[in-house]
Order: sequence, then C-alpha cells, then structure tokens
Amino acid sequence: MNQSPISSRTVCLLRDMRRALHRIPEAAKAEVKTQRFILDCLRETGADSVECIGTGVKAVFLAPEPRGTLCFRADMDGLCIPEENDAAYASQAPGFMHACGHDGHMAVLLAFAGLLGTSRAKMVHNIVLLFQPAEESMGGAKGMIEGGALNGPKADAVFGLHLMPHIKQGCIGIRAGAVMAAASEFDITIYGRSTHAALPHESVDALLAASHLVVQLQGIVARNTDPFEACVLAVGKIAGGEARNIVAREVLMQGTTRSYSQAVYENTRCRIKALLSGLELGMGVTAAFTENMYYPPVVNDETLAFKARVLLEELAIEPAPLMMGEDFSFYQREVPGLFMFLGCRNEEKGFVHALHTPHFDFDEEALVFGLEAFWRIAFCEGMV
Repeated sequence: MNQSPISSRTVCLLRDMRRALHRIPEAAKAEVKTQRFILDCLRETGADSVECIGTGVKAVFLAPEPRGTLCFRADMDGLCIPEENDAAYASQAPGFMHACGHDGHMAVLLAFAGLLGTSRAKMVHNIVLLFQPAEESMGGAKGMIEGGALNGPKADAVFGLHLMPHIKQGCIGIRAGAVMAAASEFDITIYGRSTHAALPHESVDALLAASHLVVQLQGIVARNTDPFEACVLAVGKIAGGEARNIVAREVLMQGTTRSYSQAVYENTRCRIKALLSGLELGMGVTAAFTENMYYPPVVNDETLAFKARVLLEELAIEPAPLMMGEDFSFYQREVPGLFMFLGCRNEEKGFVHALHTPHFDFDEEALVFGLEAFWRIAFCEGMV
C-alpha cells in the first residue's frame, strides 16, 4: 500500500472546501451551485474524464496497469432545515443547511481527487469518484446508475462513508452485513362522508377510521413480525377534518417503515394493505395507499468489510446497525459495496448534536480520517 500523502496543506484544503460547500446547500436535484463548485475543483486534478449525470458528477482516474475499478461516492444535497449555528461558514441559503454532513463527504472526495492527481503512476486500480445528488428522499443513486456511474470503466466495488455524531472522532465504523435499514415512506388517505356532528348516523367518519388504523398498524410489529427480526412502523403525521362540529370527510396519514430484511419489509407492506381492506369493509371508508420512497437495506459485503478492517486496524470499530435509510444500497445491488461510519463526536469542542438538527456541525479534523480510509482502500492491491 502506498504511504498516505496527506499533508497540512491537504488538511487546510479539506476545511476550506467543506466550509465553502456548507455555505451553499441546495435541495435534491437542484444542486446547481454545488455541481459547479465540484467541477471547478476537479478541473485542477488531471482526471481522465469528468462528466455530469443530471446534477451529479462522475470523475475517472485511470491506473497505468489496473487490477480493477473502485468507485467512491459522496452525496450532495442539503436539507430543508434552517441553520441555527452562528459560525462564519453558516448556510447562506435561507431555510436550508447541510444538516447531514454531505458537505463533509464531498470535501473528502474532492481532496481525494487532488491526491490521486499527484499519484497516478502509483495507482493500482482505476478510481471513479461519484458525486451524487438527491440522497435524502429521492433516491438519486438510481439516476446515477442509470446514467452510467458504474460503467466505463466497469466497477468491481463501491465505497462510501457517512459522518456519525454518535461515534467518537477518529474512529471509523465498519460492519459486515446489514448496517442500515430498508426505509419506506408512505401516505395513506382515508375518504369518508361528512355531515354535521349532530347527525353522525348519516356520516362515514374518516377520522375515526384513521384513529383505529393507527392502533391496528402497531399490531403488525407486535403480532405479524418475527420477534427476532427488527421492524419499525411509525405514523408521524395525521391531518384531516374541517371544523369541530363536522364529521371528517378526508384524513391524510404519513408514516415510515424500517427493517433490515427484504422479507420483513414486504410482509409489513402486505399487512398494511390488508388492514386497509378490512377498514374499508368494516367502517365504510375508502382508503388509498401510496409508497413515496423505498430504499433497500444497506448490506455490506463481508469480504470488503474484513479487508477494510485490516487496513484501518487502529481506526476501525464495529458499530451497531442503524434504522436509518441510505440509497447507497442501490449501488450495492449492482456491485459489492462497503458503507462506513465516520466518527465526528467531539465533546471537548461541543460537536455533539445529532444529524438532521439545526445545530449539527463538526470539526473538519474528522474528515482527515475519512480521507485516510479512502486512500488506504484505493492503494490496497488485494482489495478486489
């Protein structure tokens, strides 16, 4: 393995790029400024090819005598969360911020590109860098794959990482098998018939039906799921009704399911639909089910996980799996993949806030460990 060339200049560059990106968060599939920033940075690296896939970017670095092709992915989109940090690099986009660390992920990949550009003669694998839009809710990985992200050259393995504030800075979480959950987001709309509340016998109460359904849905986890399997089913929002003295005509319910097993996901979805059929028959309502998003579970290749733990021995820990979803899983359906957790918890500096919160932030020194991980993996001759 080639010795890491990470210098103090590279560390400063990591910090500056992360802060520049943090100022310009953008919504999914609208990452225009972000894409332009990435293209400007890549222009100086000497990549063999750089192409846009929608608002994403693919950069290719070819090895003199490649033993395979490794892909490394970073996500690009921000979140619709107003930032409450007062840092000099705080978001300049009202109502948006990088509350999930995607600015850090991109900075790691851009710094990695710079290192590759000065190490071409020593490369043992072709390296493909994927800057992917729309991870948060629209499954941008699918568009990247359809746009040729894993072909030209054909990928043998794909790697990604995610900043994690519950893991200590300086540690990298590597786990074989299921590491993040299959995630589904769904809407259920219940239609009834409204009347004045004084004439309930002439109505079909959509709100009453929705109330029964919320309770019944919990029975899917309690009574229809193997207790040795993990499953989450939550209804986080209910909206319906017109006035205090009118029986509700329509109710919208929004929820999510999480599991590590494809079979559990399919059973949960099937049981939801069965309950809706029963609700229609028993209460006279009409119910519509819409799945707005589905990400498969993130399942790490066991061989890649083992090799990475050996390479990163002094940094590696084995984390518990998370019920969060990640569309990195779509790449893993095409080629073997490894998704790692990059620790960024630093209590001494006050970086302790959770992802997807308005105070999330991190010390850029944490990114150095992610860059080191990518470097060691890229220059490991036996990785594929």
